[in-house]
Amino acid sequence: MQSLDSSVKKMSQYTVAIIAIALFILSFILYFQTIFHGFVNYDDDWLILDNYKIRTLENTARFFTEPTATDYLPMKELSYALNYFFCGVNPAGYHFTDVMLYGLTVVFVFLFLKELSESYRLPVIASF
Repeated sequence: MQSLDSSVKKMSQYTVAIIAIALFILSFILYFQTIFHGFVNYDDDWLILDNYKIRTLENTARFFTEPTATDYLPMKELSYALNYFFCGVNPAGYHFTDVMLYGLTVVFVFLFLKELSESYRLPVIASF
């Protein structure tokens, strides 16, 4: 009887993994087109293009001690600095990072809700 329980649990873990991978791929496909868009004329100019603090990783300590314009979000600044380090001012790199973070967020929300629920349906629907 114990082997039957472990095989059901193993099948359940495989199902969860397959659903999580499918959700990540689906969310990536859904937002993939945004990678090829440019920066928007809302706040990208002062957050990225005119933000000289993100131009070097030597300013990392400043992200945690000084606000940028009107906000204090050091992890956002660090993310912009890493994007700038790898991609410069190419918007595709920033959009790619956003799409990947969205996909990971969908997966983590699904996994969290799956722990709270007996079924798969609600966590899948709610995670998107």
